[in-house]
Amino acid sequence: MSVNGAEGVIKTRPNLWFSWRLGASARMLLASTVRGGSGVNWTLYAALSALFAGLTAVLAKIGVSEVPSNLATLVRTVVVVLFATGIVTASGQFHHLGSISARGWLALVLSGVATGLSWLFYFAALKHGPISGVAPIDKLSFVIAMVLGFFVLKETVRPLTLAGAALIVAGVLLTLPTVQQRLERFLF
Repeated sequence: MSVNGAEGVIKTRPNLWFSWRLGASARMLLASTVRGGSGVNWTLYAALSALFAGLTAVLAKIGVSEVPSNLATLVRTVVVVLFATGIVTASGQFHHLGSISARGWLALVLSGVATGLSWLFYFAALKHGPISGVAPIDKLSFVIAMVLGFFVLKETVRPLTLAGAALIVAGVLLTLPTVQQRLERFLF
């Protein structure tokens, strides 16, 4: 590791072990998906989602700094479409298109619209704000999804899950500069 003294930028060499492990994890994940791996631990998928979402925030902030946020969203969307098409093609899942019901199509289309709006606003927020402010607010999606799951899908929510959601909301609030300023005046 070296530090560029003029700009204070830390430069590191690629960690080959980390790169190898990440590649191995991705291959394992893809292999279980392609083969229809029953008994796959969904928490692994969720953890990898969180890892890549974290990487997304940093990479998106870098990418959006040079172009309008809507253009950055378009580029990201095209990459996602190509990536997903490759996975569906490689796994031979295109034949399932005909089995999607009208309700399923409606839900998927509305999900796509919601995703597009989320990405547009996310990139606009990253364009004008710090990752340390944007990312925590974006993670309120957990709380929103949980509430919607309870009311729309009639999923049960355990008391400890509610406590966790409350901690997430509290954590997000603590990252906001205005809340920090008020707390600092009150506490100190």
